[in-house]
Amino acid sequence: MKGQLPVLANITQCNNWKPHLPTVIQGGFNPDFHPIAIETAIVNSKATYNANGYLPEPGSTQLWELGEELLPLIKKGLDELKARFPEPIVIG
Repeated sequence: MKGQLPVLANITQCNNWKPHLPTVIQGGFNPDFHPIAIETAIVNSKATYNANGYLPEPGSTQLWELGEELLPLIKKGLDELKARFPEPIVIG
């Protein structure tokens, strides 16, 4: 099931997304330990990806392709880290 994009003023501007994150992730995104949720990010990014030809639609990314390539290389270490850090809590 595809997720819905948030209603943001000028959704194409990355700096408009930063204040949005704390409304969907409790406490906002923490780059120190939230990357452990890469598997969830891959699934979500892939499910919400939309493009107009070769150009992604605003709010859409193909980073799931990079994540799928990296996952086999980092899976063992990732699983060890998951036990030490909490998963991000999604609001709503």
